[in-house]
Amino acid sequence: MSRDYLDAIVHCYIDGRHEFKRYKLIKNIEPKLQKFETFARRTFQGADYVNYYWHHLPDGSNYAFRRYLTPKEAVS
Repeated sequence: MSRDYLDAIVHCYIDGRHEFKRYKLIKNIEPKLQKFETFARRTFQGADYVNYYWHHLPDGSNYAFRRYLTPKEAVS
């Protein structure tokens, strides 16, 4: 089982609505992930985070990890 590729869902909050943008087959190496996250920040002004999923596993059991695109405010 190979973990070379990821699918991604970008969560955006635009005009008071939640929107999700889907992308497939992102190479699972750090420079490619950073390049995709930079693309998401620039393309979608309200982009909040990206959920990554393993491409080769069936839906429902393929969640890999989440990365935030905007810094989260500290809660005191």
